[in-house]
Amino acid sequence: MLALLFLTGFVSPEAAWSVGGQDIPAGLSLFVAFHAGYWLGMGILLPNATAMMADAAEINYLQTGIKKDGGYSSVFSVASRLAFAIGLIASGYGLRFIGYRALPGSDVVVQTPLAIWRLGMLTFAGGGLMCLLALLTIWKYPVTRDQLEAMRAETV
Repeated sequence: MLALLFLTGFVSPEAAWSVGGQDIPAGLSLFVAFHAGYWLGMGILLPNATAMMADAAEINYLQTGIKKDGGYSSVFSVASRLAFAIGLIASGYGLRFIGYRALPGSDVVVQTPLAIWRLGMLTFAGGGLMCLLALLTIWKYPVTRDQLEAMRAETV
């Protein structure tokens, strides 16, 4: 939605709504609302990934009687750190690719309008695409609460 609203020019960042004689910044209001929605979605995906790790550890314990929580946690930790590192590297290359420039020793850096538009496209569309890919990977997660409760009942 942010990409559709701002990158198409449908809403300009300086747009304002007049409510009761007061100008309320429409661009800022829309950005805050949709950006909060984006992070709400991310706040749902990350705990799901952590819960999936706990599910896998519990299923393994119920099937084998061997606790591997630490092993699963360490693999998850390494995978998370690797993903963060790859994300930082990709971000650096992405900024370079779109033409974003930082001048060493300069307090003020002025970007070209094209670089600013590309930055918006990269962050709005790229972030949404990554969330969509994450959602697609967990969409058909085969473990359900009922399945875990049935497995627990069998082992008791």
